[in-house]
Amino acid sequence: MTDTQKQKAKKIFNVITTVIFAVVFLFLVVIVVFSVIQRKEGKDVKIFGHYMFVVMTDSMTPTINPKEAIWCKAPEDGDIVEGAVITFTAPSGVLKGRNETHRIEKIEYDEDGNILKIYTKGDKEGLPTDDWVLEKEDVKAVYVRTMPLISAIMRFVMEKPFVAYIVLIAL
Repeated sequence: MTDTQKQKAKKIFNVITTVIFAVVFLFLVVIVVFSVIQRKEGKDVKIFGHYMFVVMTDSMTPTINPKEAIWCKAPEDGDIVEGAVITFTAPSGVLKGRNETHRIEKIEYDEDGNILKIYTKGDKEGLPTDDWVLEKEDVKAVYVRTMPLISAIMRFVMEKPFVAYIVLIAL
């Protein structure tokens, strides 16, 4: 390969990496802007038809760790089953009125097979079944997966806001 070809290949590589970086950065900015707007309006963060929640307590360890971001979807027929991890508004307790993510421990059905009562529980060893009883309509979302990269970025920003601010300016 000649020097001219090497320089040309290097320029192409630089352009491609710059475009990829710009697209990823723009994507993250859009997500942050949508998230901030939705939170200011008192709504749950919903991006591309999926919810993003942050689990703040250790009640779901080892499945989901504290301060971990999770990706959830709106419940569809067949999603609300025993063993599923769901997000709902806590009807009582320390997190009353806030989002709670727990596993469905038991479901009671009527004679037609419709869901009557949902009992939940955190995954942390030794936790009792939650004090509340939910209905199907109380389920906001069903857990899909954790988001390690988003979780790491959020932890970094929360733990080192000054450094995060400097990094943002640098970018």
